Amino acid sequence: MAGSIRQRGKASWQLRVHSGRDEHTGEKQYVNKTVRGGRREAERELARLVAQVEDGVAKARSGTVGDLCEKWFEQAVPGLSPAVAAEYRRLLDRRILPKWGSMPLRRLRTSELDGWYAHLRKSGGIGGKPLSPNSVNRVHAILRRALNQAVKWGWINSNPAAAATPPRVHRQPIEIPTAAEIGRLIEAAAVVNHGLPVFLRLAATTGARRGELCALRWRHLDLDKRQLHIAGALVQVKREVIEKSTKTHAERRVSLDAGTVRMLEEHRCRLEGTLRFAGATLDSESFVFSHDP
Repeated sequence: MAGSIRQRGKASWQLRVHSGRDEHTGEKQYVNKTVRGGRREAERELARLVAQVEDGVAKARSGTVGDLCEKWFEQAVPGLSPAVAAEYRRLLDRRILPKWGSMPLRRLRTSELDGWYAHLRKSGGIGGKPLSPNSVNRVHAILRRALNQAVKWGWINSNPAAAATPPRVHRQPIEIPTAAEIGRLIEAAAVVNHGLPVFLRLAATTGARRGELCALRWRHLDLDKRQLHIAGALVQVKREVIEKSTKTHAERRVSLDAGTVRMLEEHRCRLEGTLRFAGATLDSESFVFSHDP
C-alpha cells in the first residue's frame, strides 16, 4: 500500500494514503493527515500512517464517531482499571453513541458539542432532570480522549472537543472530622460488628482507601514491626469484585501506632475463635476484613 506527500507550505506537508473503497458507494477512500517539519520527518510519518491503514487503525474520514469510539475503547481498555473501563463503557453506550454514533466524524463541530453539553446540563438526567456538571464533564473527557486519538491516527486534523466548553465543576469543600468525632464513630461502630471499629481505625490512622483496606490480607501486616503493607485494592464492577493494583500503582508501607496494633491483635484473636467454631483456620492469605469464614 503506497501513499503520497504534497507540500502545503514551507514546513507543512499533506499525507494521503488510499484505504479502500466505500462499501456502499464504491468510491475510493483516503486517509489524510497534515504534519509539520522537514521532508524526512514527513516521510517517516507517512510510513507510520501506511502501517496504521494496513493494520486497520487509521480509517478514511468517512468513518463515524461510533467507529472511532469503539476502536479507541478497544485499545484503551488494557490500560484502564476495571472500574474505569466499566464507567467508560456505560457512558459510551448510554450517552455518547446514541447521540453521535452514526455521525460522520468529519462533520462533528465544537458548537454542536457545546449545545449538547448545555442540553445535558438542563435536562439530561433521569426523568428530564438536570445532569450535574461533574457528569457532563465525564462525558466530555471521554469524547476528548477518543477525538485526540483520532487526530493521532489521522482520522481528523483537529479535535473539536478540545475547544468545547463543558460546564465548570464546583468542587465541594471537604469537612474533615475532628479526632473526637472519629473516636465517637469508632465507638458506635462496635454495635454493628467487631471488625468495623478496626477498619475505621486503620482508615483514620493510615489514610488508606476503602478498597485498599478491603484487599488487606494478614501477610500484609507485620504487627511486631508495627507495619502495614498496602499492595492492592478491591473494586466492585457491577456485581463482580476484582482485585487490582492500588489507584496510583504504587505500593507503600505505613507505620502503625501502638493502639491500632493492639486493636488488630484483638481482631485477629476474635477471628481465630470464629474460624475454630467453623472448622477452619486463619492463615497469611486470609483477608483481614471479611464476613466469609
